[in-house]
Amino acid sequence: MRQKVGERALDIAPHVDGLTIDKKTGRVLKLTRNPSKIIAELVSEYEKKSWQKSKSKGSMKL
Repeated sequence: MRQKVGERALDIAPHVDGLTIDKKTGRVLKLTRNPSKIIAELVSEYEKKSWQKSKSKGSMKL
C-alpha cells in the first residue's frame, strides 16, 4: 500500500521532463536528464501542489 505522499508524487512525475515511470508500480523506467535536476523539479512541483491544496482549505502551511 502506497502512502499519500507517494500517490501525489506519482501524479506529478509524468509531467516532469526527463522522467518516465511505470504508473502502476511507481518504478522509474527511464531518466533522460540529470537525476538531481529531475528530483529538484519533482520536489518543487510537489511543494507547489501541496501549497495550493493547503491554501484551498483555508490554512497556511509553511
